[in-house]
Amino acid sequence: MSTPVTAANTQPVPQDRLYTSQAGDFGTVTVTRDSGFTGGGVAVTVTASIDGTPAAAVRTGERATLYVPAGEHIISAKAPMNTRKDRELVVKAAQIKAYRISIDNVNATLDISPTLPD
Repeated sequence: MSTPVTAANTQPVPQDRLYTSQAGDFGTVTVTRDSGFTGGGVAVTVTASIDGTPAAAVRTGERATLYVPAGEHIISAKAPMNTRKDRELVVKAAQIKAYRISIDNVNATLDISPTLPD
């Protein structure tokens, strides 16, 4: 069962699973993964990408803070044996945005959707 969590109730993604630059004068995008649904009883890692480039490998109950250049982008989530889900992301310099990675409990369908920052 996939359960929404707030960023305050998650663990940061370890540095070795963050693939993008983590510094600069960009907008901030926090990607939070729901807790609960692991996928077949195993801890399935979901790859969050910006413009097709992997940005972080996120496990259940984790959050990744990404620094994204201002402009129009595509944010994606992809898990093994699941279709990639893409969303439009428009970010301004110094802006804070938040996205939630969830997996549907019935069909095991992956989604990444905008949410309010904590």
